[in-house]
Amino acid sequence: MNKKNIVLWYLFAASLFVLQGLYAEDWLAKYDNIGEKSIEELRLLKNEIYARHGKMFDNSDLNQYFSSQVWYKPDKNFSDSRLSGREKDIIVNIVTLEDKQEQSQSASRIRVLEDKVSELEKQLYGLEIHQAEIEKPNREKDDRRKRLKENYKPTQTSVIIWVDKDNTIHMGDIKNDTGSNAMLVIIYNGNTVYESGGVAKSFKYKNDKKGVYTVYLEQFIDGGYKVISNVVSYKIK
Repeated sequence: MNKKNIVLWYLFAASLFVLQGLYAEDWLAKYDNIGEKSIEELRLLKNEIYARHGKMFDNSDLNQYFSSQVWYKPDKNFSDSRLSGREKDIIVNIVTLEDKQEQSQSASRIRVLEDKVSELEKQLYGLEIHQAEIEKPNREKDDRRKRLKENYKPTQTSVIIWVDKDNTIHMGDIKNDTGSNAMLVIIYNGNTVYESGGVAKSFKYKNDKKGVYTVYLEQFIDGGYKVISNVVSYKIK
């Protein structure tokens, strides 16, 4: 090879090197402003960095997509060591953006679920006895035993209670002409009293402790709480 050809070859090699550098810089330039990208776009951009170094993917959609790119040269010997420092920094940035978007999406889903809860459902949630569990002093326990024994039931109020096999407590035929005084759902196991305000058609007492439970309704009438429903006993085996 004469001197002229050698010079031309070096010029060609140098030009190719510069062009490759410009090409590399060109495709990485799109990573400069990715803050507004969707989580799907971010994941594709992240995987493109790996794909440009020959990584083969388990995901068939990714393999199909990158196989359609003229620059993709799959290499079973791919290693992360092929990534440049800038590419590794970009991947770290993308992962951070993905995490933020996932957290934001989770928060949005929770807000949507909360918005879908109607006022009636909120009242039913309020009747989850395990969320309003109160252990009453002995004196109040004795008062409840006395009220149960008297089983005071005014004629203007009629509430029927029954319990299913799955310990769901149902109420029906509710007629209340005693004003707006709150009713208390009472569950009593002979030792601890559980209560919650309000009345619903049915609710589940979420307690898996074995034992016999008594359930009834009370209402504040004429200066004191009165039993205003039938009294039902049921057993959790």
